[in-house]
Amino acid sequence: MDGARFIQRLSVKNLLSFNQEGVDIELQPLNVLIGPNGSGKSNFIEAIGILRSAPQDFAPFRYVRGLQEWFWKDTEANTIHIDITLSYWSSLLTELSPLRACLMIQI
Repeated sequence: MDGARFIQRLSVKNLLSFNQEGVDIELQPLNVLIGPNGSGKSNFIEAIGILRSAPQDFAPFRYVRGLQEWFWKDTEANTIHIDITLSYWSSLLTELSPLRACLMIQI
C-alpha cells in the first residue's frame, strides 16, 4: 500500500500479552487489528499509548494498574521493550528519513 506512514514498525516484548519473543509489525498507512479476544489487539494500542506518554509522565501507567501489572505474566523478565521506527522530515534531506527509538521499562 502506498502512502506516508509516521510509524513504520513497532516491536513489543514482555508487555501485557506479548511474551519474550514479542511481536514485530511493519505498519502501513491504514492498519486494521483483527483477532480473537485476548490476542493482544488492545495491548498493541496500549504500547502506542505508553510511547505517547513517555516524553511527559508515566504516572497514569504506574497508578492505574501498578507497574508490575504491565509485565507479561509467564516470565521472570524485568524489562519491557518497545521499539519503534518513525518517519520524519529532516531539514537536511528532501525526503522522509527513518528514526528508530527504543523504550525500556525496568522494575
